[in-house]
Amino acid sequence: MVQDGLAQPWRWTAPRWLAWAFVLGGLVLVPWTAYLLLTLPKTYTGEHYRGAWTGFDIVLLVALIVTGVLALRESPRLGLAAASTGTLLFVDA
Repeated sequence: MVQDGLAQPWRWTAPRWLAWAFVLGGLVLVPWTAYLLLTLPKTYTGEHYRGAWTGFDIVLLVALIVTGVLALRESPRLGLAAASTGTLLFVDA
């Protein structure tokens, strides 16, 4: 790609709908996490059962929102955020 006579590196940008999908996915997790916090038993076979599940979901929803925001801003850090979010989604599955 050439602009003003200078070669520019190729850069991929995420479609805006995809960026908004990440933000929406994170926001949808807010009520789900609150529901888990209120309905999961306080203890199970291990201590802090409820805290482990809701804590993980909070980290996941923050990662989704950050990935979406970075995609909207076309940030060069998008790849790192997307990799982290993908790893969290894989672990959650």
